Amino acid sequence: MTIQLESKEAVEAGKVYDILKGISTAFTDVFKFLNECSIKAKDAEPVTDAEGKTVGELFTAVTKQGNQIKIKLVQSSGRKDLYDMYCLAKNGKKEAYPHIKIDKIDDKLTEFAKDAYDEELVDFDNEDFNVEDEFADMDFSSASKIQIELSKIKGSKEIKFGKVYCNYDPSLAFDDLDEVLDCDEVQELICEEPQCLEIIPTENAYVINQLDSIACCNNVSEILKAQCIAIILLENLIKHCDSTCCNVQSFIQSICWQKEWLLHSSLWYNCSSTLIDVLQSIDLNALAESSLTSDEILANYADTLDLYYGSFDHEIQKLIDDWLLTIRYNGMY
Repeated sequence: MTIQLESKEAVEAGKVYDILKGISTAFTDVFKFLNECSIKAKDAEPVTDAEGKTVGELFTAVTKQGNQIKIKLVQSSGRKDLYDMYCLAKNGKKEAYPHIKIDKIDDKLTEFAKDAYDEELVDFDNEDFNVEDEFADMDFSSASKIQIELSKIKGSKEIKFGKVYCNYDPSLAFDDLDEVLDCDEVQELICEEPQCLEIIPTENAYVINQLDSIACCNNVSEILKAQCIAIILLENLIKHCDSTCCNVQSFIQSICWQKEWLLHSSLWYNCSSTLIDVLQSIDLNALAESSLTSDEILANYADTLDLYYGSFDHEIQKLIDDWLLTIRYNGMY
């Protein structure tokens, strides 16, 4: 069962007109964009599946300075109104845009051209360059999604979290969960027996799929990652010391202790990730440019603990309760 919640504010349509049309039954009335755009489709090549069925298109865009971008556009799995777009620049820069609506494709193409070449797009070019190998390793395994076990406490409408897999900012994930769980249609899916749901935030909606189970739970590595991020950001604040500097230092020490406990625990011993994996997943450039306050940093860390809380046994939950108490009630958050 799949549910689409049109709960986010709709956006205005893009400008590209009739990039692709009539290439298969699945693509009927699909790639129709508004006109008056400098970007036009020309000599697009079909993308086919193993059975030879057309499932998308491969075409080339060119900037005003003649730089090329190869675009692969396919329908999102099981969805008639959402599309997955891959962009590859000739300079090697590439990006994947999963689960986007028709009216956002133009915006994403324009955004990619700006990022790749700092230029605007013009017409499509016939000249091709080899992108098959590059496209082969571009997938949507990193697309934003939450997979979570949810159940209702007996005799109550309260919902508790169980096993969780989440691959984006826990604070944003909590916002998405709040909005999704506020929907009556979703509430009806949740009972006293754990139900596994996959929640995929898109441009204008949430796609919600029922799952038989959650194959992977990244609770330990994500908590360690959140601890490292919090420590780095708080240490950056100390470099620009203000009146809360001493208080910030005490929180750094607390989170460092929590991190060391985790690294020396059986939880980490049994974790499939390595410390190098966790550290390499952190975008240090983004952290260096962060303008978060100490309260916001600690709130984000607390969100991570809350999100994964239900996936641990009671003994670990008691420990996390102590960690949350330290964060929330010692004067800052």
